[in-house]
Amino acid sequence: MAPIRGLSLLLLALTAALAGCKDEPRWLRVERTDPADGGMVALNQPITVHLSEPIDPFTVGPTSVRVVDESGNAVAGEVESGSRSIRFLPRPPVTPSLRDGSFSPGRTYRLELAGMPTSFALRSRRGRALEQAFGLSFRAPAEPTEMGLATPFLPVDVGAAPLRLDLVSSGLPRMAVDSRVLELRFDQPILPSSVTPAAFKVWRLERGAAGPEELQPSRALVVPEALPGSPHRGAAVRLHFDAPTSLSIGDVLYLGLAGGDAALRDYRDREIDPLPLPVPIKVDPGDRVRTRDLDVSELGLRRRGGATLGFEVRGGRIVARSIVEAGDGRLGPLVVREDLVLRVGDTLEVANGSLVTIGRDALDFTTVEIAAGVELRVEVPDSGGLALRAVGDFRIAGRLVLDGVCRDVPWRSGDAPSIDALERAVGLVVVAGGDVQVAPGASIVADRAGSGCPLAMVAGGDFRLDGAVPPGIGLALREGAVIDGTVEDVTRWRAAVTPGVGGDALPAPVRAAAETRWIPLPSHADAVDVVVLDARGGLRASIQVAPPHAVVPGQPELQEALVSAPLPLPLAGPVSVPAGAFIRVLFEAEVGGPVLPSAAGFSILER
Repeated sequence: MAPIRGLSLLLLALTAALAGCKDEPRWLRVERTDPADGGMVALNQPITVHLSEPIDPFTVGPTSVRVVDESGNAVAGEVESGSRSIRFLPRPPVTPSLRDGSFSPGRTYRLELAGMPTSFALRSRRGRALEQAFGLSFRAPAEPTEMGLATPFLPVDVGAAPLRLDLVSSGLPRMAVDSRVLELRFDQPILPSSVTPAAFKVWRLERGAAGPEELQPSRALVVPEALPGSPHRGAAVRLHFDAPTSLSIGDVLYLGLAGGDAALRDYRDREIDPLPLPVPIKVDPGDRVRTRDLDVSELGLRRRGGATLGFEVRGGRIVARSIVEAGDGRLGPLVVREDLVLRVGDTLEVANGSLVTIGRDALDFTTVEIAAGVELRVEVPDSGGLALRAVGDFRIAGRLVLDGVCRDVPWRSGDAPSIDALERAVGLVVVAGGDVQVAPGASIVADRAGSGCPLAMVAGGDFRLDGAVPPGIGLALREGAVIDGTVEDVTRWRAAVTPGVGGDALPAPVRAAAETRWIPLPSHADAVDVVVLDARGGLRASIQVAPPHAVVPGQPELQEALVSAPLPLPLAGPVSVPAGAFIRVLFEAEVGGPVLPSAAGFSILER
């Protein structure tokens, strides 16, 4: 009887499950729309359809979702799929006639969704198809007053923020000397009917002239695309200055905006915020403007490969990281692989195999590296001082012992005096043109006869600490330098150091190389050029291109096979890039001449 009873229970369970399935929906359905069927829409208003289940985005396309006009012709626009909604985003018109957008005043349109029995019907993520084809009719009113609006457009801003010229995201306006086209960006879309040449005032100041010369634009056109950094279409204007207008590099141009009846207006029909002062216009060579000047302080420069030095930003320039006080590197690299003592009067075998006598003034290397498990001891004489200097980095994986007699130091904070004065007062100074790096398990030891004054370590770069540094060490760092790690009761000065290597005394050039972070390009860009500004000292630059990541939005795809080889600058012509690509700029130079390699920055030019 037990098997029969078990079979009965199984049949009852299956029956209950099947009974519960009768209430499960079989189809995907439309729940509501915005606007309602037969409603009115502004020329820039999205059309939204809300559905009963999460949508399979792979079934959303031009065959399953489309908008048609009264004649059945498809209307251009973009379709977005949310979790349970589909939105049609119209292209707003940008000409005064208002006939160039997705919707035109006084016309009727229909949104159509494909349903069963077609094979391309919309489906939910559970595979349920839209039960039947769906249609939604709507109309763009002939007059905005039919919708209670000031213009045929919905306002895009929040609150009462006025329309302004955008000088934050794009910088000062620029004009290419050969093209005579000026592009201006605004923080909101502009009412197309207000865009006329009379809305803009451009003056040129010429030396010796009685007054400014006004340059009258021949055409003023709204840019239909959303430009990089702007979420809005129609928020930029291109001004064309036809011949015989002539421009020259060095021309001083200024921009003003008209008021009153000639003023630009926003979608609320409000006049643009006036400019407090005329805005300078930069004049670029050639026929293309520099569409993006990179802020050098945000480049995220990091040293590349096995270079002795990297690059950093100093005074608004990209500069090879080094300091005059780091010496001339005449002894080459010092690599300590077994215990070593440096004291005045002893001899030292240097990298080229020759023997040198350690003097009382300085030990000048290109880099200093102490291997793990090894001790380097530097002994300071009772009188005089000693400087251990490296043009590049000072890397400590073992143990550095600084041994000497303490002297009085009259300062404890603020600006440090010169390196020579530090050496006289402290007795021993360690100077690195690059970073000071203390590895895990490594240590710096102040083995002093006496107390009350610190030994001095000076870094032109950063102080990166994973090992131990005792209280008897004072750090003299450049302004803005990073202390990455914890030091005990450290005395800190601002280093009185000078950019540069100081002449051409290096026995061989020291290589400096760095790369920027990956910089996103505009999604619509198909080709770019890069111009390095004011390069000096034999600086070499190149770029690499990476496609956008297929899965992670806003990130480059860094598979080695997909990243381009470095392309030396200047390019022979613009380089093709995939939509949404990223670039980075590589800098390289040999440091050792009278001019420190540097650049004022670089600009990205779009084709």
